[in-house]
Amino acid sequence: MRRERALGGAGSRGAGRRHIIPALRGDEGATATVVAVLFAFGVLFGVAMTVVDAGSLYATRRNLQSAADAGALAGVQQLPSDTAGAAADADIYVQENAAFPVEWVTSSFSSTTGSGFTDTIHVTVRGTAPVFFARWFGHGDKPIEAGATAVVGSPTTYESGVMPFGILAEDLAPPYGLPLGEEYTLKLAAGDASQGNYHIVDLTSFSDENNTKNLIKDGGSSQPISIGDTFPTQPGNVQVPNYKALNDYLSGCDHEFADLVHDASGIYKPPLDPDGVSCRRFIVCPVVVIDGLAAPECFDWEETTGATYVRVIGFLNVFVRGDADADAGTMTGRLLQVASTEMTGRMPLQPYAGVRWWLEE
Repeated sequence: MRRERALGGAGSRGAGRRHIIPALRGDEGATATVVAVLFAFGVLFGVAMTVVDAGSLYATRRNLQSAADAGALAGVQQLPSDTAGAAADADIYVQENAAFPVEWVTSSFSSTTGSGFTDTIHVTVRGTAPVFFARWFGHGDKPIEAGATAVVGSPTTYESGVMPFGILAEDLAPPYGLPLGEEYTLKLAAGDASQGNYHIVDLTSFSDENNTKNLIKDGGSSQPISIGDTFPTQPGNVQVPNYKALNDYLSGCDHEFADLVHDASGIYKPPLDPDGVSCRRFIVCPVVVIDGLAAPECFDWEETTGATYVRVIGFLNVFVRGDADADAGTMTGRLLQVASTEMTGRMPLQPYAGVRWWLEE
């Protein structure tokens, strides 16, 4: 009997130990789980803090870049003549477009496209990006800089609106003997009538138009015209119907030169009249040379016979004064620089051509 009790007691003690050990192991597992959860939460919280602060830096930089772009595009429209005005406009547009505090704005200028004019503005903007969680670790707001470069140049293409009055270049160097801003008489029918050409370039030769008269009445070409394109001249005495079509197109547009708005550079920009409508008296004419001929023959209308091909080497923006005189075969006007949404392509600024502005990549 005593042996049985002894055995029974020993068995009871062993069973108690076996129950205690698994319980201790269960507590250790729970603690490890809690530690893992807390660690994971800490990592996620740290990631969240980084994302929030990085997002603030990114948003500030994007906004400052947009503000710098706006400033550069605003300032470049005062070039090439007014760098002080360009810098002032750049500052105004940066401040208006920046959603964050701007510490300073600087503008620098250069001539980089070979035009000889001050044609480039570079705007640099500095601001401050707020941080939130980084302050817990002793970090303050971060300075951010952004820059943008804008260039003024001339187009290589007019998408539409080119009139077929060909201006034969006097030489290959602009402005082809026509001084910018001065009044002059543009002779459109000074060629030898026996040759059958009256300085009309058939810009309808590749479009759905059937004659230049309708093209003029509609305000010019409906297809893009680019430097380097070739077109035949339009033979025959089309002088009277074309001038009549031009006068019909100008009908009701009684603006005088002084009525039109322009900037400090003398560059005219839409809207081109006080009523907010583009003035019809601004017309675009192609500057041409006789294709396939060398100087001086390529500058001589006497070399044209029938439908002679001419090559476009530039464009002139002409403000037409009064009515086109069909009897005299002349048009009185002023040569201007005009900026229009119809212009595309890039080349260095030309003193006789249109004007475009663009942001450098």
